[in-house]
Amino acid sequence: MKKISSKTTYFRKKIIPIILLLNILMLFFGFTIFDFTFKNLAFIFFPTLIFLFVWIFKFRKLEVVYLGNKYLVVNDEKILFENIISINKKSSLCYKLKYQIDNTIKSIIFMVDSFPTFPT
Repeated sequence: MKKISSKTTYFRKKIIPIILLLNILMLFFGFTIFDFTFKNLAFIFFPTLIFLFVWIFKFRKLEVVYLGNKYLVVNDEKILFENIISINKKSSLCYKLKYQIDNTIKSIIFMVDSFPTFPT
């Protein structure tokens, strides 16, 4: 099986929250212990706030997708190509996949570096 999701999915799902937590802790200790003003910590506050919103609305929902012969594998679940309802492009490299399993419609979001090429 070939991995079609982005190589940075793990970083976006697991490492960015740790970085955000460290930034929030730096802000908290900067305000309380060291008695810094907002003006002194603005260079940490605004990027942390922007990163937090991006992570909440985009990165935490990402999934790792593998491509088999006639199916996709997501979270150890095989999705046959016949069960895929639609694939929508959300942004330049972000896709939303809608599929049906046992009369239940589910969706996942994944990012790609580029789509794999197949020999003809």
